Amino acid sequence: AGDQMEQFGAPVSAAPTPIAAAPAFPPILAFNKNGLIINFAFSKPDPGDPSVFIVSAAVASVTGNPSLTIVNATYTNSTSTPFTAFSLQAAVVKTVKRVSLAWAPQMQLQMAGASGSTVPANNAGTLTQSMQVTNTLHGQKPLVMRLKISYIVGGASVSEEATVNTFPPGL
Repeated sequence: AGDQMEQFGAPVSAAPTPIAAAPAFPPILAFNKNGLIINFAFSKPDPGDPSVFIVSAAVASVTGNPSLTIVNATYTNSTSTPFTAFSLQAAVVKTVKRVSLAWAPQMQLQMAGASGSTVPANNAGTLTQSMQVTNTLHGQKPLVMRLKISYIVGGASVSEEATVNTFPPGL
């Protein structure tokens, strides 16, 4: 007795049909000062992937929508002294538009906690952090992010602010 599929005359396929992949976005250097290097990598979540980072259930309903972008930040320290008490705060311009009788934000940012609070010295390791950005003006208004960075190095507190406006088109 042969394979049941062969009995019905259906072709037997060893490999599944490939599904078109989401467009890839190049990573960017978001910040580079005093040995602190912050890189951003981007992805558009697959609505069927249960491992996708979703910060809140309220935003989960837009998973698979092109307005949703996951930003994975990587923090590296090229100096010989570790950066302790590391913290990054980020914000997007939260313009609003009138929807029916209410005002709705057009950009939202939600952040997960960082993978730690010490950025190791000498590029010996990284911290990571995920952010979820929803841009309801996808394709109309580019993403711009403000960063507020703080850490301690050699006993001295460091505080930096930066604007990131080099996001790849299509986010």
